[in-house]
Amino acid sequence: MNTIAFPTTAQGIHDQLSSFISQLKTHVSSQAGQLEGLDIHTPSELAVDATSLSGISEQITNLLFTGYALAFTPYQYRIGNDGRLAADTALTFAADKLTDSVDSIKGKHGLALAVTASDESTLAKRLQAITQLLAFPEWLAAADHAAKHAVLAIEKLQIPGERLNPYWHADDYALQQPLASTQVQLYAENATAEATAESNIKPTDRLKQLATQQNTRLTQLLADMTQLIALFSGSCSAIKLTGTPNQMAKTLKESSISSEPYSVLFLLVSNTKPTFFYEMVNV
Repeated sequence: MNTIAFPTTAQGIHDQLSSFISQLKTHVSSQAGQLEGLDIHTPSELAVDATSLSGISEQITNLLFTGYALAFTPYQYRIGNDGRLAADTALTFAADKLTDSVDSIKGKHGLALAVTASDESTLAKRLQAITQLLAFPEWLAAADHAAKHAVLAIEKLQIPGERLNPYWHADDYALQQPLASTQVQLYAENATAEATAESNIKPTDRLKQLATQQNTRLTQLLADMTQLIALFSGSCSAIKLTGTPNQMAKTLKESSISSEPYSVLFLLVSNTKPTFFYEMVNV
């Protein structure tokens, strides 16, 4: 039997860092008193401009909403027919679901999104493209199903090799306990020491470093937003729904999307107006 104990290497690291942190606590307490009466705050020249943007946070929050969603795909039991589902048939299913007394739903706003195709291969490609933006789990699964069915005839000719169990698999032990917890704690202690070591840097040099880092972050922020906006492309059929569930069901039954034999439909319903999605599909 082997006795379990905290690793010697980790203990040595902790001893060094904890000793320093104890010294630092005493030092911080003595330095804190010297800050009394000092006024070194210099507001940014852009502070007033930034303050004028304070209301944007509420505008962003107003884009958020909660509700319910339901998907209809050709591969669901009693929805698809031999792997096929016409969009107009999906609309009928969606309308019936809105008025289902057993599984009732409440909401004043809704949106139906549909992707259609003339064959499974095209459906798979269109779904794979649109799910780069609208990553609905049901559409992702439908894309996999459609792609697999499209090449099923080829796969049937492939004979799988014999599998020997168990297989080796890659594992990142840095994510496992107790190494993960030890690593986090030692990093936290070390970060404290590194932060103190930076006091050797002149304030002006530190400000220059911070300015460089901030410019890098701002550049990346703009680049990330540009990359996100670029995902908003492609097309799908969209039907705006409002009113009671019965009224939304009536709208769906009176609507027509496509006569193509393959489609997927995503229906969302909420009490709050889904402005973001309405504007996204221009309805």
